[in-house]
Amino acid sequence: MRFDEVLTCVGELGLYQFRVALFITIMLVPLMWYPNVEIFTNPSVNHWCSVPEIRTQCGAWGLDEAQCDQKIIDVAVPTLSGKGNDNCRRYNWTGVEVTINTTRGELNQTIIDCNAGWDFDHSVYKSTIKEQFSVVCDQALLNELPLTIFGAVGMVGVVVFGAIGDRFGRRPAFIICLITQTLTGLVAAFSPSFTVYFVVRTFTGFVNGSVFYCSFVLLMEMIGPSKRNLVRVSLMCIGAVCMMSLAGFSYFIRWWRGMSIAMAITAIVLDFFIPFIPESPAWQLTVGKIDQAEKTIRKMARVNKAELPEKLFTDEDIAELKGIKQASMIDLLKSPVLRFRQLILCWMSFCIELTVFGLTLNSGNIGTSPHLSYVLLIVADIPAFVVVFLLLDRIGRKWTMAACLAVSAAGCLATAFVEQGSVAQTALAMVGKFGISGALSVSDLFIAELLPTQVRSVGSGLNGMGFGLGSTLAPYLTRIQDLWPPATLLILGILTILTSILVILFLPETMGRDLPITIEDGENFTKRRRKGDEKDVSTLAVDLVSVGEQVNMKRIKQSNMKHFGAEYQEENLDLLSP
Repeated sequence: MRFDEVLTCVGELGLYQFRVALFITIMLVPLMWYPNVEIFTNPSVNHWCSVPEIRTQCGAWGLDEAQCDQKIIDVAVPTLSGKGNDNCRRYNWTGVEVTINTTRGELNQTIIDCNAGWDFDHSVYKSTIKEQFSVVCDQALLNELPLTIFGAVGMVGVVVFGAIGDRFGRRPAFIICLITQTLTGLVAAFSPSFTVYFVVRTFTGFVNGSVFYCSFVLLMEMIGPSKRNLVRVSLMCIGAVCMMSLAGFSYFIRWWRGMSIAMAITAIVLDFFIPFIPESPAWQLTVGKIDQAEKTIRKMARVNKAELPEKLFTDEDIAELKGIKQASMIDLLKSPVLRFRQLILCWMSFCIELTVFGLTLNSGNIGTSPHLSYVLLIVADIPAFVVVFLLLDRIGRKWTMAACLAVSAAGCLATAFVEQGSVAQTALAMVGKFGISGALSVSDLFIAELLPTQVRSVGSGLNGMGFGLGSTLAPYLTRIQDLWPPATLLILGILTILTSILVILFLPETMGRDLPITIEDGENFTKRRRKGDEKDVSTLAVDLVSVGEQVNMKRIKQSNMKHFGAEYQEENLDLLSP
């Protein structure tokens, strides 16, 4: 009996799997916070040179903090021709008497650098990383460094912990990543310098993506093929809700250290669910731990109130599962057809992640409230996931992807023609986020169905690097708006419409087709038509590491014919007829 057949016997999504999914989902809540937390802990806030000789007199003049800030700006901050105030220099008022009626530069004072530090706008945030460590002016570029490295090291972390998961188990890899993320999150809250904060955030980024990867693989290996799409969409919707909760944290805790501590405490509490997470029986089978796998499977059956045969796996089943050989990245890149297709997929992955991250990071500059704008952009994810779920088996993966990218492009491009910071801009940005979220939700299935089984893990890793590169460059792309406010969204719109065209022109449709097994299958993909049960086979693509995925597709068909006879072939041929 193959492992997917075992899952059918014990229940593809029974009480046992539901319980594991619930615990994993709860523990993943902090995972959704850490990549985006700097939107609120290190935002773009107005700053100017601190002028103690003026601030010390504000009390005598009867000015509150906000009025005193404005007085300093009006009197001591030079203006730049056509570019607003000079936030990195000040007039020298040393030894000059200042009154409440003094105006900017009236005594022709010299202009000097900020020799007494900086003051910051506290109208929204009471304390930020930028203010805490004075990362402004000549050090301003350092602000993007933690987030950039966060994404870059994440690409490496996924590969490292993916290998650990294959060698030592999904559960140990998941636990290592989870605990490391919790500890580094706590240490970051007490960082005494920007350097320490940067180093700690680097470690958080190294494990953050792997927390999801390891847990997702573990969960998918315990769920039957026909339920994986449902669970995947459910996880994405729950993840969107968790991301929205970050805005709630920031709204009530506007001190960056306090917010970081609150997140770390939450993560520590949720880590107590670790003992309830089992090892993947699919992984146990692939490494020869048959007894442990059978013990886990029978526990699943007991909780799900299902019956199992006395002998689950034959020697032939186990030998075949272990006998499937993987091709290498070189084999993938040697094929001109697959090499070109992989290039398009990597570009698609890059543009999707760049747009997702770019829109999310840019939320603080869209509309009037950074918290509301962030929530609205995340809210756009949920209907996108649902719409994609409904369209995938109707118009196909290719056209769903192309349509989502086109919708995102339309929303982003249209923002150039409306007033910056207006409700209309927020609405159009939400349209852009709706489209790109839909593209993101279909990307894993589309990519998995296009790649041959022999190189599916390798190809997925290359696409993962595309995703990582997009998230790495996104923080810098959002800074282009300093030169021209609509620039960021316009660039994202141009890239997504270009990607939509490339998908239409160069990527084949995967709906209703056999999964490619070998390199040759992948090269001849458009010539091959699925003859079996479309639904059952296509859902195998969702699980990139499922044991059932590695079984030759011909054997699946032969097994079905053996159990169901000629009626099975007739019924499934009818499903494919127009």
